[in-house]
Amino acid sequence: MHVHLTEPDKAAACKQLIEQLNQCHESGLMAKYTGMCNDAKRALDRCLRQERLDRTARNREAAKMRDAKWTDAQKKYAEL
Repeated sequence: MHVHLTEPDKAAACKQLIEQLNQCHESGLMAKYTGMCNDAKRALDRCLRQERLDRTARNREAAKMRDAKWTDAQKKYAEL
């Protein structure tokens, strides 16, 4: 299940794919329930996954920087 797709960061990154999936779902119940929207859903899944991986990488780098800063602060304190 997807996170809320109305969040601004999701709307900016995958907006076109979200709109395509919504249009497909609105085109009728047959399209929605017989798999005619599966390609649009898979494309949206890939986009959201890539967004998550990018966000995870950014967070990991930020955490490494915080850890390095904390380690340096501990070493300076230990020298006192």
